[in-house]
Amino acid sequence: MDRFTPPYYGYSRIDESVVLITYRCRTVNSVRGTDRVDALLQELSTGDPQQVLERWSTDALAVGHGSAA
Repeated sequence: MDRFTPPYYGYSRIDESVVLITYRCRTVNSVRGTDRVDALLQELSTGDPQQVLERWSTDALAVGHGSAA
């Protein structure tokens, strides 16, 4: 029996150069720049969205970019 895992991560595209990544409806990171936004959206279209958003939010925080809410 598979367990249902609710989608905790989400994102909102503010404009062509900004995407906000959320976790449980709270902003955890922002992706800025058209190249980075395009790369994120490409990954989202081909991979598991929850894993992609988790990686993008934690990678940015690990190197000191973005913001934790």
